[in-house]
Amino acid sequence: MATVGGPLSTVDNLEEGEGMMVTDSLGVSACDSRRPLTGKDEGSAAAVTSYYQGKIEELEILVRDRTHNLQRLKAQRNELNAKVCGG
Repeated sequence: MATVGGPLSTVDNLEEGEGMMVTDSLGVSACDSRRPLTGKDEGSAAAVTSYYQGKIEELEILVRDRTHNLQRLKAQRNELNAKVCGG
């Protein structure tokens, strides 16, 4: 077992081709679903969820605005093409 990133994390070498697993000093991996969530973990999860929900909403607004702008520009282009083509 090799120490990586200081005394609080270790890396277990798995079978060849399987990669590596990073665990803390208690042998719990970062992705271990067997570890019960503490109040701090649940608060962190809620904060992360809230953060990303806000980011998603911002990006949805941006997509809507840009889509609206694209439609406006297409209509403007079609009007100018109609004038040029004698429409």
